[in-house]
Amino acid sequence: MTQMIAWFAILCHIEEHVKSRVRAEVRQGYNNTDGVPDAETIRIYRSDERDVNLWVRKNGSVTFAVDVWHGNDDPDPRIANQALAELEEELQAALATWPDAAAKDLKMKITITIDGVTGDGENYRPMCAAFYRITVKWNK
Repeated sequence: MTQMIAWFAILCHIEEHVKSRVRAEVRQGYNNTDGVPDAETIRIYRSDERDVNLWVRKNGSVTFAVDVWHGNDDPDPRIANQALAELEEELQAALATWPDAAAKDLKMKITITIDGVTGDGENYRPMCAAFYRITVKWNK
């Protein structure tokens, strides 16, 4: 049996870790029939991996996109933004505890950084969203 490729093992682990710590639905990416989610949803998917070495692969880094969606029909956008901020706090708390769990389970040294967060620009009301870029560095 071959060893699971690092980015996929990391993606699966972070998905399960976040899923167990936030109230939203959490899953990998989108399927071809998904539109804008209509409920609290977090989607995690691989974005970028620049240092792939096929011959010696003892460390590396991978960037993931994490989309955080929350909906609220209140006519005051502040109410929806507050709910989104609360969901983001749950996500960030889960991400803060993830490296230790991943290091133990995946037998790797793991660090994670949030490279940036972009708001949705009020384009999807009554849904609102935050789009994260996170980089995970790993070393076996």
